[in-house]
Amino acid sequence: MTCIRKSRLGAASVTWLMLAGFIVLLVGGVVGARAQSADEKKIDEIVRKAEASEPEDGFCAGTGWPPGDSRDGFTAFLKSAAVKSWKINSFKNGSCTLDRVTRVHQENGGKCVTYSGWTCAPGKTCGTYKTVDCLNRQGVFVTRRDG
Repeated sequence: MTCIRKSRLGAASVTWLMLAGFIVLLVGGVVGARAQSADEKKIDEIVRKAEASEPEDGFCAGTGWPPGDSRDGFTAFLKSAAVKSWKINSFKNGSCTLDRVTRVHQENGGKCVTYSGWTCAPGKTCGTYKTVDCLNRQGVFVTRRDG
């Protein structure tokens, strides 16, 4: 047998609690949107700098982008790549990149990923590139060529 007790809070108190919870969710969403907006601005900036062949001028040091030096991480990116997917990375040498997948196809029994990239490196001019990276049948990174 289940027993239901009446809450000590009145209907008005419950309404205020629900309203307060909604405000917390709303404010949390706005804060999250601002954080996403900061990454979007950095992405827009690397694209702009690369397409204009501008100097890096310390840009990469301020991105806070995840490290991209791991072969395992890179292989995971290739395995899960789909057209229009993308990744941002910074590297131990101080450079940073944005990669956007433009094509995925099979070649010699493995998956190949074509992507466009925008990159900057300390002391150098930012630029763009197109690359094709392939995995073999077992999902191991095996080749790289200009795209």
